[in-house]
Amino acid sequence: MALDIHITTKNKEVIHIAMSERLHSKIFSNLVRWSSYKRLRKIKDYYRADCIFTGADAVFFIEELLQALHELKVDPQELHSSFNSTKGENALNIRITSD
Repeated sequence: MALDIHITTKNKEVIHIAMSERLHSKIFSNLVRWSSYKRLRKIKDYYRADCIFTGADAVFFIEELLQALHELKVDPQELHSSFNSTKGENALNIRITSD
């Protein structure tokens, strides 16, 4: 099972990303200071991670996720080949759904 992350860009492109339970566990382990990430911590409970981020919150969610991946030394393209292109200003909204 994976967390489904749907990013809608300002160009109306929808990017679908599946975050594995293994990666989710790494992000919320003691290896990352996840509690300091205001938006990222909203998906801490893997089975109750349903949420929507819009506007600035969508931008900040991506920035926090990228920072956590950097701390773990995980290439963001492991999530999706175009994940880097959605960085920051291109994100219009993000919908996250758990299984």
